[in-house]
Amino acid sequence: VGSLNVAMTLYAEKLGRTEKFDVIHAHDWLVGVAAKALKASLCVPLLATIHATEHGRNNGIHTELQYEINQKEWELTYEADRVVVCSDYMKEELMTIFSLPEEKLSVIPNGVDLDLVRSLRDSTVELESNDMFTVFSVGRMVKEKGFQTIIDAAEDLKHKGAPIRFVLAGKGPMLREFQ
Repeated sequence: VGSLNVAMTLYAEKLGRTEKFDVIHAHDWLVGVAAKALKASLCVPLLATIHATEHGRNNGIHTELQYEINQKEWELTYEADRVVVCSDYMKEELMTIFSLPEEKLSVIPNGVDLDLVRSLRDSTVELESNDMFTVFSVGRMVKEKGFQTIIDAAEDLKHKGAPIRFVLAGKGPMLREFQ
């Protein structure tokens, strides 16, 4: 992570000699060191997007590594001129665990192009059913997305005889495990 931040900083500073940047946009703590350095060296505002926190991923901070990541997340959000999150839940989480002022946070929900979804309708599996409730979840197949929770819930509801089906879609390193 350290050498990646150094390389990104050096390259962006080199570009900054011939190009004008209006803003630095960082996603999560992994690029925080570079983002903070570039904010200072290029004299431009820093926008940070936080998708999740170490505290939220682990239901608290329990190890030294989690503490270090939590600190990096706090530093990035503290140095950022503006912080973007995808939900009101994440906004509240950052206000609570990092004591960020509400006016520093903006919620920009993840979007779906409904016209594209509608155009794909004819080429997809028919999911409508009058007698079943369908839960559909799509995302990258990684621990952080919570698919295991959905799978566990599906098993519990199946044993209880609930008229429900679950459809999961996505790719990622845990796909085989989830199948």
